[in-house]
Order: sequence, then C-alpha cells, then structure tokens
Amino acid sequence: MDSKKEIEPGMVFKNREGEEYEVVREYATNDGLPHFLIRFRNPESWQVVPKRSIGRLMLSNKAKKFVYGVGYVSSTEDNPVIIDELTGKIFERWKNIITRCYDKAWMERHPAYRGTTICEEWHDFSNFLAWAKPFATQICRGWDLDKDLMGEGLRIYSPETCVFLPMRINSALAKRRYWENKGKVSGSAKMMLLFEKEMEEKKTLIPATAYERLKSVVSEYRELYKAQTGKDLDEIDFSGVVAENKKRGRRVTDNKVPVMVRITKEAKEMLTDVKNKSEYIDELIKAAKD
Repeated sequence: MDSKKEIEPGMVFKNREGEEYEVVREYATNDGLPHFLIRFRNPESWQVVPKRSIGRLMLSNKAKKFVYGVGYVSSTEDNPVIIDELTGKIFERWKNIITRCYDKAWMERHPAYRGTTICEEWHDFSNFLAWAKPFATQICRGWDLDKDLMGEGLRIYSPETCVFLPMRINSALAKRRYWENKGKVSGSAKMMLLFEKEMEEKKTLIPATAYERLKSVVSEYRELYKAQTGKDLDEIDFSGVVAENKKRGRRVTDNKVPVMVRITKEAKEMLTDVKNKSEYIDELIKAAKD
C-alpha cells in the first residue's frame, strides 16, 4: 500500500492467506512513528503494526500456530502483540527453542536434542515473554538460555528448568557431561577455571538457586580433579588459557583471557578507514582495561 494513503478506523484488509483484519485505531509507540491497532477476526488476534505495513499481504495472524504448528501468540485489545526491539530479541529466543524441539531437519543435524520438549505453557509466546522480560539485561548481553543446570536431565524448556547463563558457563556445562561420561576431567580444567571466574563476576545477574547449582558443579569438578591428578585445581597456570572458537568472535587480551567483541553498526562505521582493524580493536580493549 502507498505509505501516503490515509488509513482510517474501520477499514478492512486481507493478507495473502485471505484472512481479514480490521483497522481499530491509531496506537502511540515509543519510536514516534505512526502505528495502528488491528484485529484479525478468526482466530481473534490484536496486533500493533506500522502504518506502512497495513494493506500488505505479509501480515499474519499471530493467534494461529504459525511456528512449526506449535507456537502462537495470545493477545487482547488491552494487551496487543507489539514487537519492539527487546520483544524481538525475546521472540527469536522463543522461536529458536521451538525449532530445537519440533524442526526435524534441525534435529537431524543436532541429534543431541532429540527427545527435547517445550512445556505447553510456552507454546504461547505471551507466557514466554512475561517470564523472560525480567532478564532483559542478560538477553541483551547475548547470554544463552540453558535448560540443563536446573532441569536435572528432564530435557524440557520450562520456567522451572531454564535460566540465562553466560556463553562460557553454558559451554562448560556441556563439557561437564563429557567428563561425567568419560571419567577424565583434566582436559577441561582451564575451561572450569574460566567458568568459576565468570560465575563469580556475574553473580548478581544469576538467580540465587542457579548460582548455588553452579557452585556445586565447581565443587564436584574440584573433587574429581584432585582424585585423578593429585593436584588442586587452583595450581593450574591461568596464563596458559587461550581463546577458542574464533568463528564466534572471540579475541585475546594481553593476559590471554578470552573476551567477546560485538561489532555494532556505529563501530563498523568507525573502522571504515582503519587499515589494521585487528590491531586497532586490540588497542581499544587494552584502553578499556586500563
């Protein structure tokens, strides 16, 4: 539809599936751009959309199970579906866990997730959104959604089993399953040291019950490490820790502790005229530390 065309309450349009939706009224949003509240009729779905989207075929009824025939979004006139920046990040997390549980092609590539489920309550994105919003800081930092620490082998995504954890801690928990099954722990000792260090640094952002579970994992590892090597875990030379998984954006600082560098749009513009970008980023990291 022409963005200059007037939109008025009561107008009715159809999407590509032939489903009708009605324009209810204008809706004020934080970004100041023109938005309207619309209502799909069957099943009923209240959604806030930009003016430019009204009349286009792409609009979909979010009350239908549109994510792998399972995920949907409930709504009311007083609590419509609004996808802002934070909600969009949370929506992607929700869509990803449904993918892990119901996308057969994805499970073929990741067989470890076979048999994993998501609780019925979280089939509705509105419920997942209400649970996840208090963890906005962790989500914006890119923390992983972990189901195993609190789930104790239940293999289910639910409010009772899930917690947001830093990527390094989540990776170390995955390694835990390896040393539990294989019985050898020395290979993951340095990772466990980083695990413990970051756990303490992020203590205020980790729920108390999850933090206590993490401490028990470290204690368990320390005992096994002592039994197998005859040494204390703290005797390891921490300076020998090197960065891993460079494809995921890890870099190494002067004391060899891996950190995550996120390149924003503004940062990319800053680096446009920089010839040696890698060296320049290293200098920025060092300056931040100093």
